Formats: sequence, structure tokens, C-alpha cells
Amino acid sequence: MPLPLIPIAIGTSILVSGVTGLVVKSKADKRKKQAKEAYENRYGAYKAKHHHGEQKCEDVREKFAELSFVRLEAYRTLGNAASFLKNSKLGKQGKAEQFGFTLEHLDHLKRRSGVAADALGALGGLGVGAAGVSAAWTAAGFGAASTGAAISGLSGAAATSAKLAFLGGGALTAGGGGMALGTMALGGLPIGPALLAMGFASQLDANKFEAAVQEEIDKIDNKECKLDDLTEKANLVDLRITELVEATKQVDHVLRQLLSQCSPQNPSDVKAVASMTNGLAQIVDIAILDEEDAILNKETLDDVYRPHLIETRKRDLSQGYNLMRESVATLDYKRLDSAFKHIIRIVVV
Repeated sequence: MPLPLIPIAIGTSILVSGVTGLVVKSKADKRKKQAKEAYENRYGAYKAKHHHGEQKCEDVREKFAELSFVRLEAYRTLGNAASFLKNSKLGKQGKAEQFGFTLEHLDHLKRRSGVAADALGALGGLGVGAAGVSAAWTAAGFGAASTGAAISGLSGAAATSAKLAFLGGGALTAGGGGMALGTMALGGLPIGPALLAMGFASQLDANKFEAAVQEEIDKIDNKECKLDDLTEKANLVDLRITELVEATKQVDHVLRQLLSQCSPQNPSDVKAVASMTNGLAQIVDIAILDEEDAILNKETLDDVYRPHLIETRKRDLSQGYNLMRESVATLDYKRLDSAFKHIIRIVVV
């Protein structure tokens, strides 16, 4: 090759190398940008769902508190009912078994009623918050009333890995100014190969970047699966608590009405009070979570709270509550007993 053509060949090689390097680097940068956008979109969707889950769990904690509160009030009513039954003719004769209770059971209800009344007095109302009500319930000796602690066990923000620092533009960036371009022999000769090397280095860096992003997205997917399970659990517990709160309030109200207008000397009155007392005692003793915060009777609850059955269930209970209130107002004990047993069959699962 003639000597004058050597610089041209070298220059062309440098130019091609430089252009190739810049194209390769541009593609690598685009891949990294797309990976970053994919992560940000995935994380944004997870964060929104996580916020919704946290709110749901907070609602459940508040409802646990409300359930504890209405149950304390119901125990106070049960104590009055126990006194009524003990003062009845059968009660005084020691024959409480004939209306479904032993004298020991009635004494037990009276003791619990006293403790519940003390707890309610200490609370002074539901405004003390979930923690206060639950503490009062537990202090009253009614067991460890879960406030939904496990339900609130949502994981924190997904982006916890140190590897995600690069998503803010920090790590894993290629190149660097360590090359003193132009200081080497032949002036600009290293620039083309340097750009080519930088381009391929960017490709390798983009591979690492995409792999790291995918790893973090996989972590978010796993967290979201757990979040979905927790949210599903919270939804089921929410339905159960809501139903039990309403059932407790309704039956408690009717039992208090009976106590205010019935006589312990009237056998029909005693039978009605005994039946309602027995049922209310069953309702307030219904547990929702076991000691490990797992839902009790979950398969059954999943079945009865299927979406297409919920409204029918609510309507059936509402009809039972209305009939129960109408019956007690007229002292129609036959209808009252029918309505009450209908409610118990639905609620006690």
C-alpha cells in the first residue's frame, strides 16, 4: 500500500470503529432505559396495590376493636339474663337444666358480665382505638383477642436491594474518563477503538442491568403473591366480623327488650329469655382466628361468602332481624323462636 494511503486507511478504520462503538452504546443505553421503565411501571403497580392492602388491614383492625366492644356489652346483658334465669321458678329450684343451662353456667355468665362491665367502664367508649379495646378484652379474661396483627403483616417497599441503586442513575454505568485520549502516539488513533470498546462494554453492562432489573421484578411478583393472599384473608375476615358485629348487636338488643318486659315467674317468658341467652352466648363465643392467626373454618367461610351468595346471605339475616324485633314487640314467642333459630343457623357456621 502506498505510504500516503496508510493514514487514510487508518482514519477510515478509526471512523468505522468509532461509529460502530457509538451505535452499539446507543442500543445498550436504550435497553437500559426500557428495563428501567419496565421496573418503574411494575413497582408503581405493586405500590398502589400495597397501599390498598394496608388500608384494608387497618380497616380490619378497627373492626376487630368494634367486635370486642359489642361483645363486652353483650356479656353485660348475658349477666342480667343469668340473674333473671336464676330468679325464675326453675332456677330457684335448681332445675336450670330444663331451659338449657346449669347453675354453674349461669354463675359463669354473671362473673363474666361483671368483668365486662368493669372493662367497659375503664374504656369509656369506643374512641380509645383498636389497641385499647383489644387490651381491655384480653384484660377482661376473654382470651387473646386478635387485632389482626398477622393480617397487617404486609411487606414493606419492594425496592430494598442495594442493586437497585442504579435505577436512580448511580451504579453500573459504563466507561469513565480514565483514558487520557489524545495523549497517546498518533494523536486520535485510540479514539475509534476506545469508542468501540466502550460500546461493547455498554452491551455487557446492559445485560447485567437487565438481569438485575428482572431479578427485582421477580421479587416484586413474589411479594405481590403474598400481598394478594393477605388481602384475600383480610377481605374474608372483614366479612365475618361485619356479620358477627351486626348479629351480636341485634340479638343483644332483643334480649335486653325481653328482660325489660318479661317476668321470671312466667314460664313462657323464661323459656324465651333462656333461648335468646343461649344463642347470644354462642354468638359472642365464635372465634375467627386461631392462636396462629389462621382463619378458623376457612373452607366453610369461603363457601358461604362466595360473591354471588353474599347479598342473599345479608338479605336473609336482615329478614330474620326484622322478624325478631317485630316478634319481641308483640311477645309472639313462636315467631321469635323461629326467627332467632333462623339467624343462628346462618351465623354459627
